[in-house]
Amino acid sequence: MGRILSYRNGTFIVLLIILLSFINTTEAIPSENELKNKYLEILENGVDCFEPFYKENSSTSNTGFFDLRDYGNWTHPRNESYHTLCIIPGNGQVILTYAVLLKYSHKEFFGQGHYSRKIIFDHLVKTIRWICLSSSYVPKSLPYLPEARDDIRDGEQWHRKWGLRQDLLGYLSVGAALVWPDLTEEIRSLLGKVFAGTGIKGRLIRTTQKGNGNHDQVKQDLSSTIGAAFLLTEHPDHDKYWEFVTGAGIDMVSTVNDFVSHEIVENKMLKSIAAGANLNSDYSSFHHNHPSVWYGIDLIFEGRSYVEILSKLTELDVPETYTYNGNGFDGVHKYAMILSTKAGVINHLRSPEYDSSYGAGLLAFCYGAVLKNDSTSIELEKNAAGILAGHTKAIGQYDYHRGSWAKAAMAFLMHELHPPKKVEEGIAENLNGSHYFEKLRAIIFRSHNSWTSFVWGSDHGEPASSGAGGQIMPLRLESPLIYNTSDSLSGSILEHRPFSIYSVLLACSIGCAIASYLTMKKNFQPRIFIFLCFMFLQSLLFIGAVDFFFTLPLQVPRTVIPRFILAFWGILWILCGIIFIWQREKISPVHGVSITQVTNSFMFSLLIIPVSIFLMMRTPWIEFLNFRSLFSAVWVFIIVIISSLFMLFNKPQNRIFLRIAFFLVFLFLVLNALLQLHSQTLEPFYLRLVSIRNIQRIQFAGIVSVIVLSSGIIIGYSFNKKLIIMNSIFFSGIFIFSAMVVAILSFGRFNIPKIERMEKELSDDGFFTFGQISSKVATKQQAFFCFDKGPSITFLKVWGKKDAFITYSGLPVSFYQRDNFVDSRLITYENGKEQIRFLNDAKSNWWCLDNKLGLVFTGGEEILSGTRRIGPNWARTESYRDKIDVVYASPLRKKINEGDLIVEIAAVLKPNANTSDLNQMRSDANKIRITNLPKDWAATLLPVKDLGLFWAIASFSKQSAKASLTLSFNGWSPVLSSGGTIDAGRLRLEPRLQSFGAIRDDSCLLAQNVSDSKIYAKKVNANHYKFVSESRDNVVIKLKWWGPKIKKAVMTTENGERFFIREKIADENGIEVEFNKECCLEVTTEDSLDTFPPFVEVASPLLTENNQLKITVNSKDRSGLNYVQLFMDGKGLSTIQTPPYEWLVTPKNDIHSFYAIAVDKSDLLNKRRSFSTVWQKNR
Repeated sequence: MGRILSYRNGTFIVLLIILLSFINTTEAIPSENELKNKYLEILENGVDCFEPFYKENSSTSNTGFFDLRDYGNWTHPRNESYHTLCIIPGNGQVILTYAVLLKYSHKEFFGQGHYSRKIIFDHLVKTIRWICLSSSYVPKSLPYLPEARDDIRDGEQWHRKWGLRQDLLGYLSVGAALVWPDLTEEIRSLLGKVFAGTGIKGRLIRTTQKGNGNHDQVKQDLSSTIGAAFLLTEHPDHDKYWEFVTGAGIDMVSTVNDFVSHEIVENKMLKSIAAGANLNSDYSSFHHNHPSVWYGIDLIFEGRSYVEILSKLTELDVPETYTYNGNGFDGVHKYAMILSTKAGVINHLRSPEYDSSYGAGLLAFCYGAVLKNDSTSIELEKNAAGILAGHTKAIGQYDYHRGSWAKAAMAFLMHELHPPKKVEEGIAENLNGSHYFEKLRAIIFRSHNSWTSFVWGSDHGEPASSGAGGQIMPLRLESPLIYNTSDSLSGSILEHRPFSIYSVLLACSIGCAIASYLTMKKNFQPRIFIFLCFMFLQSLLFIGAVDFFFTLPLQVPRTVIPRFILAFWGILWILCGIIFIWQREKISPVHGVSITQVTNSFMFSLLIIPVSIFLMMRTPWIEFLNFRSLFSAVWVFIIVIISSLFMLFNKPQNRIFLRIAFFLVFLFLVLNALLQLHSQTLEPFYLRLVSIRNIQRIQFAGIVSVIVLSSGIIIGYSFNKKLIIMNSIFFSGIFIFSAMVVAILSFGRFNIPKIERMEKELSDDGFFTFGQISSKVATKQQAFFCFDKGPSITFLKVWGKKDAFITYSGLPVSFYQRDNFVDSRLITYENGKEQIRFLNDAKSNWWCLDNKLGLVFTGGEEILSGTRRIGPNWARTESYRDKIDVVYASPLRKKINEGDLIVEIAAVLKPNANTSDLNQMRSDANKIRITNLPKDWAATLLPVKDLGLFWAIASFSKQSAKASLTLSFNGWSPVLSSGGTIDAGRLRLEPRLQSFGAIRDDSCLLAQNVSDSKIYAKKVNANHYKFVSESRDNVVIKLKWWGPKIKKAVMTTENGERFFIREKIADENGIEVEFNKECCLEVTTEDSLDTFPPFVEVASPLLTENNQLKITVNSKDRSGLNYVQLFMDGKGLSTIQTPPYEWLVTPKNDIHSFYAIAVDKSDLLNKRRSFSTVWQKNR
């Protein structure tokens, strides 16, 4: 009987274990399958997006390709053939998309167009043939695109040079590997020749030691080598291809940390094979001196995914350089996680270079989910996949700097080729708290509910060149919200150009008019002087109109000035000219000068407007009508050519030609006016014109003018046609004056702000930072405070450095917008609601957006203004790019004098705020009393019910100072960490602040002293408060709780007597407590558990006179620090339990790496490891 029971119980347990494991698996698999099905849906959507662009090349070659040129919205300021670099990777993306669908989807037809498997396989094969046959790597090749750029051209074919910064074959290689067995021997042979020809033989190091690296170049070379390395295993150079792939695992993510690493990689110590540093030591990075998400994260994990997927498909092991403990991909993965919100959106620390919020972190999160079994990455990948699906469906176009369908295909393959694993709770690293990226000068704080950053900008590249900017957003969002711009939450200043420029132009115009009168009896001179008179006058008026709209110090409401004023101003001139010309027959010559000469000169001068805009514009003027760039170029060409014939038609019977020209110019200006009406703002229309690349446009105009003038002189003298010479002078003059206008508009007003000073203090529960930035016209001082569970506060002061006219943009916050993906948003303010782009000088000192983010400000002008701006993707025209809705708080336009305080603003931003929250904050703010605040200081106490009271104070003084302040809220005194004496309902405190010093504090306790004796009160930490009386007698104090819901509140007297006051301390009137000499309050709230790791960083080591390194570690935590331990080259040194956290070490080599680990005193003993700091001798 005992055996039977034992057997049955044992069987039951085994069955139960099997059942539970099955249940766990079936819970994991549906989630995995749902994600893979989402990726397949994205790919199937790609079929509908790509097939309309498929073109058969010819019936004899049996080739075809997807002609993505037909998008019609490619552009490049230096080379309009940029799209020819994107056709091959674009077609490779189609091949990869189709290959995944053919191999892993069970459908017979795809997309809404019901394209059959046979059709998409046929197009896949023909596209592979076209890519191969149009290259110079195969015999009997076909011509590639006739307009191909020189850097990809080899005769009539394409050819990829080593080091070309373009991923041409990465997608094709993965797609070809998927369908390799289904391809004919001929196609495999063609692919083999291409892969062998483009592959890099041997390790080709593309690195620098400055951190502004060539990691993108390594990845691009990798994309052209993986085909040969993984698919041509019998090739005689296979070992050399494999050598490059192996080295790329280090070089693509190399940092200075590699030079001190003792990790064994491919049977060698890593430091012995390290060569340069493409990334910063904290795995952030730059490209073109810009911290780019696409270059720094997305591109890197494309390369990592190539290797992982091809390894699984070909059963060749991933090189150890990609997988060793502490490899660079793990570091970049952590960087991506820190930048990400819980919705899977990776935030840009500065303005994006290309598209924003398209699912850029997907492959990084997929790497963490699939290869690292990271639970946080699993959630982020799922959310990023949703963003990718929505963005891809909304746009429906390929972009090289996005690769959306290829991203979905590779994420699908990563999951398909790796079996799902059971994820254990708590496996993910706790990324909450504060992070500091030294080279970027970027602070990031992740709370439970919000994501905040403030960036001073890097001194990488150009020393100290940058500007301040911050952003704050809810952490949990269903769709992208914020679009970060470089001056976000700080603003920018635009200086009006000196009036002397106008005086010079006006004087030149008057001088030419006088000269024409004095030379009236001459033949050519009067005509030339009349022409120059109008050209100077037209230049003056055009520049003046632009300046009037932007920086003239007139307090004119923006609604009074038409946003398309330039276009309508030009139309008015055209109408006047038409009337003048039509009346020409009735007007007699004056002093022998034909009126036609005057009108022709006048009409020539009008061409300055379109030619100047044409030289500066990056996109077609009439792009919103979907005209191709070519048509716009022809359009302008026709205007200029016909207008240049004005002087040829002086007879009344030939006026029809002149009238046609008038009509064309008139139509051009009308279309420009409609464009401005369409975009609802002139601001992007002008600001996008200002670019350093205008230098090339000015040079172009100068070359054209020389060619026209010299050609006219040669032809005129050859045929004895003086009129041709005269017309060439006029035509050349248009380009010269247009170049002058472009130069004046583009330069002299914009200068890069210089960071003169920056301070910071970070903790696990927030941060403050303080800095000063200077430009030619002004000095900007800004302090920014961030609180866990609370708002962010900023103080801004701007001082004039010289007499000038300026425009201050206001305090900007930018919001992301994409049609059919993220709609335009309504913003609520004092007197109503409005779409941001239609917000014009609304009287209000607060705004709220969709109950997601709110701002309240004081100081400056209580005005809100909005605009629609265009995202920066130089590869595409404006109809394609992201749109940005910007709301400005307190914009300003005024005349300033040297030393003037131009702007003084205090602003509070609260995530997850609604209008009632903001109204309550405004009401409570009116009950704050701060007295005796020094002139050069700024301070605020912000009460937020159920969250606490948030105290921020900053000194803008050049010297340290001490102040005696009194502080109260509605008759109550806050109890702060700095301590102070409570006098009735006021707190008396004496803070001492250094120059550029600040204090950030928060409290949940209010107190009133109802005794005659002084009571000293101090917040010990978030859960403990202390009160000390100077009297020997009993004293009475009233306490009121302003924070989260209380679980326990215990008062302890000096004698150890304890009594509970939880219910009464949260009452509206508080509770009276009587004590003698001293008592303590201990409060436990429902969210009082400290779960955030400490902030910890290793400051730059200093070499002492004794040739020792002084290492200082900065670390702080709300619960206090248990200990801090320093590590040198991976080896632990001593631990320190109390500040200062300093070590002296003797360097043994010319390079050493340091990092620190800090552990707090909370119940959870939260721990964080700092980023590495590397010391190099003589650097």
